[in-house]
Amino acid sequence: IAAEADGSPCRMNDCIADPQGRLFSGSLFYEPSGKYPLGKLIRIDVDGSAQVVDEGFHISNGLAWSPGERELYFTDSGARCIYAYDYDRDSGNLRNRRVIVKVPAEEGLPDGLAVDAAGFLWSAQWYGSCVVRYDPSGAVERRIHVPAKQVSSIAFGGPDFTDIFITSAARSEP
Repeated sequence: IAAEADGSPCRMNDCIADPQGRLFSGSLFYEPSGKYPLGKLIRIDVDGSAQVVDEGFHISNGLAWSPGERELYFTDSGARCIYAYDYDRDSGNLRNRRVIVKVPAEEGLPDGLAVDAAGFLWSAQWYGSCVVRYDPSGAVERRIHVPAKQVSSIAFGGPDFTDIFITSAARSEP
């Protein structure tokens, strides 16, 4: 749909659509040598145009909406942060970025993200062997341990959205 946004290549990671059909995704250029620039949060509008809406991210990851789409949550795994933005549904604009969760180094990296009907954030913790449920202020409400080291994402499903689906990854050794 879009090869670049404001002159930056669109090498995207996780993404999410809003009810108006706009797509939000973070670009991902992580490479330890620092050869690539920091990533950007990009919005692709329904007409196919793309623009950078925020920037300065290490490893762009999970995105989720608060109930009513008043806030957009966005994960930067490299910074170990989950950010919250105020969201304007009419324009698609974001403002007031703030850190809502800062994951301690010993607990892994925040990765995939979901929000439940009560407005709690659920974050998969890569290298943390768990998913964590945070209240809307960012406080840990519960932790569910998973028998996998690299927990990558979480989603809700089933007839009443009461089933939790958790994905994980593994790297095979040569």
